[in-house]
Amino acid sequence: MAEEACLKRKASTDIEDLRAHHPGTAAEGIFVQSSSEQWRQYTLKDLDEFYRRSKFGCMNDVKCYHVEYDSDCTHNCSFCYRLGYVRPIKPSKLTESVEEPEKIRDTAKALAQKNYEKRLDGKGDECPGEVHNCISTDAFQHKSIVQLTARTTTRALLENGSLVSFVSKGVPYDDDGWLSWTEIFVRFPRLIFWQTTCASMDEKIQAKLEPGAPPPSLRMQWLTSVVNAGVGHVSGRINPLIPDLNDSPAQVTAAIEAYAKIFNAAPVSVEADGTKSRNFRIAISYVYGTEVICDNIWKATKYNLWPYLEKTPVALEGGSPKFLVDKVIRRKTYNFAIDLGKKHGIDVQICGCDNKDLPEFAGHHCGISARSGWPDVPLMDAKELRKYAASR
Repeated sequence: MAEEACLKRKASTDIEDLRAHHPGTAAEGIFVQSSSEQWRQYTLKDLDEFYRRSKFGCMNDVKCYHVEYDSDCTHNCSFCYRLGYVRPIKPSKLTESVEEPEKIRDTAKALAQKNYEKRLDGKGDECPGEVHNCISTDAFQHKSIVQLTARTTTRALLENGSLVSFVSKGVPYDDDGWLSWTEIFVRFPRLIFWQTTCASMDEKIQAKLEPGAPPPSLRMQWLTSVVNAGVGHVSGRINPLIPDLNDSPAQVTAAIEAYAKIFNAAPVSVEADGTKSRNFRIAISYVYGTEVICDNIWKATKYNLWPYLEKTPVALEGGSPKFLVDKVIRRKTYNFAIDLGKKHGIDVQICGCDNKDLPEFAGHHCGISARSGWPDVPLMDAKELRKYAASR
């Protein structure tokens, strides 16, 4: 607790410095408080439109909710996994409700209450409920309306005791957003699971693969801010690796060292039972190929992915077949990354969902979500979550 208070004071000082340059931002995110009768009306009408059950990989196993703020994304990644699905993404109704912050607040409360009541009567999951910000439509993409809605929603979810996880290539839209997000993270560090992802630390390669996303240097600045805010579960993702394009030992080393430098500078205390106050990791995985993804990578880089893919496809949920990179290539790079991580004192994990054909990595978790990605980290139960949220 002493460390958390210290981090909070430090971050508060940074916030005060920012606020001096941006007067008025403290009022962002003030909501109208509604009665229980008012928020309950949203439970059945809007819950499914605002939050959906995740059906992606490991998140389906823990019945996590997810939210999408747009049907598109400004990052325009050539390898975008969203394009591997037959069914188009349907954005959440949250974006349409950004001018009604009390509705967002009340619906978030309804979701948290619904999960909480299920757990109390023994019919729900024992683990805390979670809302995941879908990577296919990044909550930190460069659209002010998306980031405002995500910020408003995240604050409401956290205040009602939900775990919230992010996988993002983006950074806050502007200085005001940087300040507002930092305030949220400082306030609820134990409820947030953050993952910054980058295809390459080489800005020329990154610009071709992720033309609309911020450069790696800016992402590392934001990741440093997230860590300095005291967030307890943070990971850096190297994804997707593409054979002979961004998977050389030099490129993998640059990415691991960039993440390790940030993580190793953060204070971590260890309790008497061996539990760490904060947990950091690096996740790594290769691209998979579909006809659309291979075609888009070719258009962006003149790189032909097909020769590196295995001949037999595996089914992708949604009906579109996908092909994994050759086992020999993946195995070699993964082992190199894990060994390098050990040298830097950082745990490197492989995405278990997309590497099920490599049994030596069974049990690996990339950290994409709170409940499935960090099985070795104890989470607060329902009552502890609500008590923690109320104390903040």
